[in-house]
Formats: sequence, C-alpha cells, structure tokens
Amino acid sequence: MYGNMSPSRLLRYFAPITTVEDLSSFFKGLLGKIGLYNSSNKQYQIYNREMSEQRISPNSTFKIFSALFALGSNVISTYNNEQVWD
Repeated sequence: MYGNMSPSRLLRYFAPITTVEDLSSFFKGLLGKIGLYNSSNKQYQIYNREMSEQRISPNSTFKIFSALFALGSNVISTYNNEQVWD
C-alpha cells in the first residue's frame, strides 16, 4: 500500500507535523540530508527537504540502522561479536 507513495506524501500521511530545520552548521559545507522522527509528538524534523524527497538506495547507510537495531534487541553484543562472512 505505501510502496508507491512518494516520500513527501508518506510524510504527510503518517505525520502531519513536519518542520524544516537549518542544520547546515552540522554539515560544515558538505552536501547532505537528514530526517528525524519524534514518536512522542509525531513530528518530523528535516534538513534539506528537496534532497530528502529524492528516492535513493540506502546501500551502506542502511548498515548503521541494522547494527543499531541488532544492538538494541540484543542480537549482537558490543563486547564480543563475530560475524562469519564467506
């Protein structure tokens, strides 16, 4: 159902409150984008809205989310974790 929705439409559908923030000082001249979601007040904070609405493959950036999710759900440990790769 949601797979065909554009990112901007998804934002409007799930969180009617969206603020665009000027976070350029954190990027120090680098081109980038970020979207943060506050689940307690159902609000998105977005830096670089135009770039945030472009569809791109997450590639390696998705590994960050996967690692954080695995740590948070105790699938992996920060102390001793070895992943076998072929």
